[in-house]
Amino acid sequence: MTELVEKFSDWVSSKIPSSASKNRMKQKINSIKKNIIRAFNSFDRFRPRLVRRELKGTFESYRIRGEKEFDFKTFAAKKIIPKTTNLLRKQKKPKKISEVAQIEFSKTNEITGAIEYLELYFRSDNTILHEDLDIAEYLNRVVEKMEEDIVTFVNNGSEWVFQRVIYFDDIIATYQSAKGSSYFPLPKFLKNKYIITNVNNKEDNECLKWAITSAVFPRKKDPQRLTESQSQLR
Repeated sequence: MTELVEKFSDWVSSKIPSSASKNRMKQKINSIKKNIIRAFNSFDRFRPRLVRRELKGTFESYRIRGEKEFDFKTFAAKKIIPKTTNLLRKQKKPKKISEVAQIEFSKTNEITGAIEYLELYFRSDNTILHEDLDIAEYLNRVVEKMEEDIVTFVNNGSEWVFQRVIYFDDIIATYQSAKGSSYFPLPKFLKNKYIITNVNNKEDNECLKWAITSAVFPRKKDPQRLTESQSQLR
C-alpha cells in the first residue's frame, strides 16, 4: 500500500506546472499521503461490524467478512476466534449468543462443464454469555462443530467443494434470567381449590424460597403466613 501511495504522489508531483510553487505543492501532497497511509493502517477489514440492531438495542448482529484465500479452519484460527473473542469480552453480561457461518461451495457440472455454486448456513446453538464462560474455549467448540459439519457435507458424495467463507455472524441478545418475585394473589379458580400454599411475602422478592420453606415447615393454620421458623431464614 505504501509503495502505491509513493508512486501516485510521484506521478502527481511530476504534473505540477513550472509556474506553481513546487515546495508548497509537495507539502500538500506529503500531507495527503500521510493521511492515506494512516487511514489504511487503522482500517481492519476483518473487524466485526454491526450489521443489524433491533428491539432498542437488545438484539444485535455483528459480521466478519470472509476471505477467498483461507480454508475454514485457517480463517477461523486467524480471524474468527481472535476477533470474536475481543467482541464478546466487551459485552455487558449476561447475553444470549449464537454464531452463523455462510459458506460457499462449488462443483463442475458434468454435462455442461459450467461451475456451479451453492451457499449454505452453519449455525451454533444458543449459549448464555456470562462472567464464568471461557470465551476462547467456547468459540473453539463452535468452530470445531462447524468444521465437522462442513466436512460431513463435502464427504457425503455430492461432489461439492469448499470455496470460501462468505461471512461469519455473531448474534447477541439481551438475556433476562429468571428471578424471584414478591407476593401476588392467586387467580380465583386456583385459590378456591385449596391445594396451593401462596406464602404472603410482600416484603421481599423471594417467593421460591418461601414456597420451599413452607413445605419444609408446614403449618395447619394460616399456611400462607410466614412462620417464625421461616422468618429466621431471612
